[in-house]
Amino acid sequence: MAKFCTKCGAQMADDAQFCPACGAKVEQQSQNTQQTYTDPNQGAQQQDQQTWQQPNQGQQQTWDQKVNQGAQNFAKATQMNDYTNRFHPNDIAYNKGFSVLSYLGFLALIPFLSQRGKGSPYTRFHATQGMYLLLCDIAVTIVNLLLGLIQVRETYFGVTLYSYVPWPIRVIQALLSIVSLAYMVLGIVFAATGQARDLPLVGKLRKLGWFK
Repeated sequence: MAKFCTKCGAQMADDAQFCPACGAKVEQQSQNTQQTYTDPNQGAQQQDQQTWQQPNQGQQQTWDQKVNQGAQNFAKATQMNDYTNRFHPNDIAYNKGFSVLSYLGFLALIPFLSQRGKGSPYTRFHATQGMYLLLCDIAVTIVNLLLGLIQVRETYFGVTLYSYVPWPIRVIQALLSIVSLAYMVLGIVFAATGQARDLPLVGKLRKLGWFK
């Protein structure tokens, strides 16, 4: 194939290193040609890459911030703040056994309504928290009853022979009952050991001021 100089257009031999007409170097011409055609493409590719990467990086940062904020809010809500040092040691020692009633279902009404409970700040703390836990227990019971209405009926020839609650519903009911029991045990331990601590999530409900 004939070879031509890119500077002056003169025809050259295939193995020529210099143009016989203008003296331009053949290797330099090929390098300049390569740079001329390569650099714009590379610049465009880098610009496109930055154009696609920058929005993704911004979205990733926003998602990470949301996850971190959610984790901080959950940790703050489940934090079991300790208020024991706000109560007199004699009050704690004398009323910690009586305060256990605050976490035994409807028996929480005894320390909450009694004169002894009203006269003891330590008992009042647990009685108030126990009332909110009682409301949560009632809510769990209602939810379990409503879930129990979800039943599968087995029929043969149009006749219902028996019905049953599906196992996923039973699992949910069991988990709710276990959580309710765990809260009750945790509250009893706190009251019996002389600790005035918030129960996770439930303790935050005291800020509502429904029970005083």
